[in-house]
Amino acid sequence: MTTIQGIDQLTDFLTEHPKELNKTAIQSLMKGSNVLKKEIVNQMPASIKALKPIVASKALTNSDNPNILVGIFGKRMFYVNRRGKKWDAFYLAYWQNYGTLANRDPGHLFIKGRRKVSQSWRGGIRPNRFFDRAIDSSFESALSVAEQDLNKIIDDLSAKYGFQ
Repeated sequence: MTTIQGIDQLTDFLTEHPKELNKTAIQSLMKGSNVLKKEIVNQMPASIKALKPIVASKALTNSDNPNILVGIFGKRMFYVNRRGKKWDAFYLAYWQNYGTLANRDPGHLFIKGRRKVSQSWRGGIRPNRFFDRAIDSSFESALSVAEQDLNKIIDDLSAKYGFQ
C-alpha cells in the first residue's frame, strides 16, 4: 500500500514540477553528450583536428520533451583559403566525412546531385565517415552515462521530498 501511495506522490510531483524535471533531464543528457563529443573529436582526421570547436551540443529547451543535439555545427569557426575566400569550417568537416565529386559516399543520401558541369570530373575528397563511426562506437556509453546521472538525480529528489 505504501508503494502505491509513493507512486501517487511521485506522479503528483511530476505534474506539478515539469520545468524542474526537464532541467535535470537536460543536465543528464548533456553529461552523456560529452562522451559523444569526445569520440567525434577523436575520430576526426588529422587534417581537420584543429576544427574541434565546431563539435558541440545544443539543448532544445522549448519543446515539451527534453532534447539534445550533438554534432558538427556551422558558423562557429571560419577557414580562409589561399585566395582569401572564407569558408565555414562545417563544410570542411562535411566534405571530409562524406567526400566530394566522384568520391562521394554512396551510402549517404544527398539532397542535391552533382552539378552538370562536374558530372564527368574524377577524383575529389574520399569519404572518411568519421562522424558515423564515432556515433556508432560511443552511443551506448553516452546513454549509460546519462541514465546513471538521471538515476542519481531521481534518487536525490525522492530522498529530498520523501518519496518511497
